[in-house]
Amino acid sequence: MKPFFLVALILAILLAFGTANAVQFQAFNYANGTAGGTRFDSQIGVRYTKQVMSTSTNFIWKTFNQKPADRKNVPLVIVAVEPDDYVAYMSNNAIHVSASYILRIIPAM
Repeated sequence: MKPFFLVALILAILLAFGTANAVQFQAFNYANGTAGGTRFDSQIGVRYTKQVMSTSTNFIWKTFNQKPADRKNVPLVIVAVEPDDYVAYMSNNAIHVSASYILRIIPAM
């Protein structure tokens, strides 16, 4: 089962972005070879991360009744899994998530 907390974290950060209509999503695992990077690849994955980002964005737009004119113009949002010890942070159009944090997430039952 996909770690729910990571999904909730991405949803909260996307809410802060207020992304635009033609937004594209990318995800990268820069923590290959680490335990957290391996867990990301095997239990979450790039495809699922991009799917959650897209679904979350549409949910936010619908929930807050945001029209294209209300949205911030952010054509690309990136999730980067990195081999560092923080939980997560966002900078510009990127969400940086720690591989060590992914390793510590307890899967939902």
